[in-house]
Amino acid sequence: MLPTLDGDFNGDGYADALYARDRRQLSFLLQKPNAGGIFPSSPSGTYDVTVPRLIQIGDLTGDGKSDVVLFDRRASGNQKFTVLLNAGRL
Repeated sequence: MLPTLDGDFNGDGYADALYARDRRQLSFLLQKPNAGGIFPSSPSGTYDVTVPRLIQIGDLTGDGKSDVVLFDRRASGNQKFTVLLNAGRL
């Protein structure tokens, strides 16, 4: 499993998790602080996207919800980067 990164993907002020089990898919777990468990047992959202070596999280649009930037750290593999802007539909 690739590293888990925290961000606030639904803008509720609680840290959520992003992870990739392989290089073909990203999954999100939205924290549910008032539910029985803090995180649901299954992903809140799963998206088919090519997952390169590095993932960075930040609020790129200033809307209070975390966005995702995907890129490769090797110069030979760093031909492009992918930006996933959070539309709030997880």
